[in-house]
Amino acid sequence: MRTKFNGILTLLLALIVQISFAQERTISGTVSDESGPLPGVTILKKGTTQGTETDFDGNYSIQAKTGDVLVFSFVGMKSAERTIGTSNQISVVLEGDNVLDEVVVVAYGTQSKKSITGSVTTVKSEVLEKTNVASLDQALQGSAPGIQVSATSGQPGAATNVRIRGIGSINASSAPLYVVDGVPILTGDLSRLQTTSNILSSINTNDIESISVLKDASSASLYGSRAANGVILITTKAGKAGKTKFTVSSEYGIGDETLYDDNAMTSAQLKQYTIAALDNAFGAGSGEGIYNTGLPWAWDGVTDTNWYKETHRDKTTSQKINFSANGGNEKTTFYSSLGYFEQEGLIKTSDLTRVSTALNLKHKATDKLSIRFNINASHSKLNGPDDGGSFANPELASYFLLPNYPVYNEDGTYNLSFFSTYNPVALFERNFTTLKTTKVFGKTDITYEIIDNLEFNSSFGAEYIALEEEQYYNPDFGAGRNVNGSASAYYTRRYNYNWINQLNYSFDINDDNNFKLKLGYEIQQDDRYQINASGENYATDKLTNLQLTSKPTEASSFGTRNSFLSVFSRIDYNFKNKYFFDFSFRRDGSSKFGSNNRYGNFWAAGFAWSISDEAFFGDNFINSLKLRTSYGVNGNSAGIGNFDGLGLYGFGDYNGQGTSFPNQVANPDLRWELNKPFNVGLDFGMFNSRITGTLEYYKRTTSDLLLDKPLSTTSGFTVITENIGEMENSGIEVNLNTSNIQTDNFSWDTNFNFSTNKNEITKLDEGKDILNGTQIRRVGEHARSWYIRKWAGVNPDNGEPQWYINGKDGAVTSDYNEAERAIQGQSVPEIIASMTNTFKYNNFDLSFQLNYSGNYQVYDGWAFYTYNAGEFLSFNKNSNVLDYWQQPGDITDTPKPVWGNGRDATSSSTRFLYDGDHIRLRNIQFGYSVPEEYLSKAGISGLRLYLTGTNLLTYTFDDKLNFDPEVGITGQSDLRQANLKTYSLGVNLTF
Repeated sequence: MRTKFNGILTLLLALIVQISFAQERTISGTVSDESGPLPGVTILKKGTTQGTETDFDGNYSIQAKTGDVLVFSFVGMKSAERTIGTSNQISVVLEGDNVLDEVVVVAYGTQSKKSITGSVTTVKSEVLEKTNVASLDQALQGSAPGIQVSATSGQPGAATNVRIRGIGSINASSAPLYVVDGVPILTGDLSRLQTTSNILSSINTNDIESISVLKDASSASLYGSRAANGVILITTKAGKAGKTKFTVSSEYGIGDETLYDDNAMTSAQLKQYTIAALDNAFGAGSGEGIYNTGLPWAWDGVTDTNWYKETHRDKTTSQKINFSANGGNEKTTFYSSLGYFEQEGLIKTSDLTRVSTALNLKHKATDKLSIRFNINASHSKLNGPDDGGSFANPELASYFLLPNYPVYNEDGTYNLSFFSTYNPVALFERNFTTLKTTKVFGKTDITYEIIDNLEFNSSFGAEYIALEEEQYYNPDFGAGRNVNGSASAYYTRRYNYNWINQLNYSFDINDDNNFKLKLGYEIQQDDRYQINASGENYATDKLTNLQLTSKPTEASSFGTRNSFLSVFSRIDYNFKNKYFFDFSFRRDGSSKFGSNNRYGNFWAAGFAWSISDEAFFGDNFINSLKLRTSYGVNGNSAGIGNFDGLGLYGFGDYNGQGTSFPNQVANPDLRWELNKPFNVGLDFGMFNSRITGTLEYYKRTTSDLLLDKPLSTTSGFTVITENIGEMENSGIEVNLNTSNIQTDNFSWDTNFNFSTNKNEITKLDEGKDILNGTQIRRVGEHARSWYIRKWAGVNPDNGEPQWYINGKDGAVTSDYNEAERAIQGQSVPEIIASMTNTFKYNNFDLSFQLNYSGNYQVYDGWAFYTYNAGEFLSFNKNSNVLDYWQQPGDITDTPKPVWGNGRDATSSSTRFLYDGDHIRLRNIQFGYSVPEEYLSKAGISGLRLYLTGTNLLTYTFDDKLNFDPEVGITGQSDLRQANLKTYSLGVNLTF
């Protein structure tokens, strides 16, 4: 009986459990991605059509029972499944979808990565935010294959050299086109009194969502005559529907120089070297007497000034503060921000400050009409030192000024008794050069759906830039002394606007044939206006205003403009989402070129094959595989004068009468430089995309290079600009992403990119060489080839300098003029590579980036003075020359010093040409995110603390190299401020 009762009880309990499990209940939670809650996520009960969507805060609720499977799906994200257990709360974080399904910003729109036939690399905001730099182009260093970024100076906000797949021109620009939210913008150094500046530093990198780098014909040729050197597309941050999200970030840093040649001679060392030079010139034992009685700068035995420390900061400081808010509803979204940035340079008067703001609004007025408006504005002030070969340049002064001159006299006043009274420390107090830049960028975008799948878009963007520059030289010492003080005020205004209208239509035939058509019309105009005013002779040294000068020396104004008028089209076709074809065509008209070639046609064609979608591919460890190729023609109109194709007249004064005269010969056939890039690539993903990457080969041929062709002087002109040269760039690129370890509380990801570039000139005017100082342009050689004599060391018998006679090897000579010049390498790296590792453990994260540049040479042009073997002894010297030859049999690389006779030992040769190969720890960041459970009660959704280092370590492969090898495209050290090494502490707060 008991057994029967137990059986009945068991069945009854089982029935109750079954009924309870079958009962539906409310399941709720939040769906988000790595950036926050996701509105509009679809949640379905698997195997049914029953479901719901998340609201604007990413929240959802659904009726389901234990054992049901919920499927969470969202465009561009991997679907996720969760089985309902005992909990009524299920929250999900969605991850990005297959690497080939990622949406990428491209020319005039967006595309899925799977459909792209060209070469596009995307850099996301997280990468940009890990660097402590003033401009976005500097933040790109090491972030993508095929793009070389090199700083030309450590001056905050300095110009940066950016090259995509090599050097694209000789006389025109090789810089890429920059496009912000679809609008081409002005770039480069727009200042005229500063030694260096960069208008891109007016953009707050915190307002950037992503950057796409377009490198081949298929991706870039829709920009036509401006696309030859690649295109950099900048997308600013936009609002997301949902609860308003506030973010506050602050960062403070200190810095010093990356590499510093701390080898200037002390007073005692300079005395020793000078006496040796005198002995070798006038006889052994005579030097000290001549030194003590015949040299006005003889050492007093006490003074030993370190001019570098006197002119440079021990540590620099930097600070940036950013505040942003974004949110909205299904109709309207917004993003707004306010930012402050300041950074000091190494030289004591060098610094940059910037205030910026941004507003991005998007409104869906009706089901068919949407409007977007965004504006970015900034105001910055740059204080920069003088540059060049003057002692007003503190960088030069710190190496050249004698250590036995004191900064101050005994009474505390500045010592002005040397070198035409150029005391750089005194100049810091009395002179200044400032640049104030105001930039406003705005864009209005209207999109209207005419019928299903047919869309009209009109966007108008404008950029207004005002630069105010002031320079003052005091009347008591320095450059202004002989004119009783001088001042200059320069004003530059740039207004650049762009209007684009386009129709976009998409349709399919039988679901397998999918078409997208684009037709557009675009106009752009760039207006430039500038005023120059200068004067001298001040009545007082207490006021610095230009209007107080009594003698005007300059008063002029200048205005110019250039315009583009374009039509463009593109067709994209794919068959079964496996085979992709695209063709683009653009016709550009430019005011810059000759009347016979004012319009040009540019095009590109691309093909891609998604091999992994083929039936024969099957299931294996490779989950995505795509082959793509492209070819086309685009042009280069950057860096070309507005009137280079016209015959021009100059105006001046002749015997008190106004006069005009021809000063440029016309060339109505002048046209664009043409770039013909070929690209083939393979995109892949393996082991469920744990490993993804790209392999590419490219070859770009540049023809119709703009070069100066000599004319007979009987014509009245010396040269005419013609399209007469050709050049090639080719190489391979590798981009590899690996998810090395993924566990519940630990992950390790790696990005590695590697690229090569071989540059070769293939045609010049009549095959003639073009000499350019220490470099040469020659058919069959690199466009930046060093062309100098080859150093053969010091003759151990007599201490005289030697060079190889044929410029290569074999016989040597001590007669500099007898030695031949030869090509000795190039100034641009042929190999660049980068590796970034990211580790996450619970709430801790660590990332670091190593960069490599290889197979190039850099030259120390100022060594002519600092290493000179007997001349310019009124300048200080590098202490390395103390290892000079003294007696027969000495083996050294430094000739004996001879007073007044350097014997060309420091004239241009490979003696001061160094291998620039180096590895740099570009970025490192360590962070900690405070757990949410400690923050939620305070209404805080995120708090992260971090430490960042930039340029912390640099390893050079040439032991003799004693300056930073990152010197820009020219490859030459130019006595500008060293690049900064910085350490920063920051905090990010979200609520």
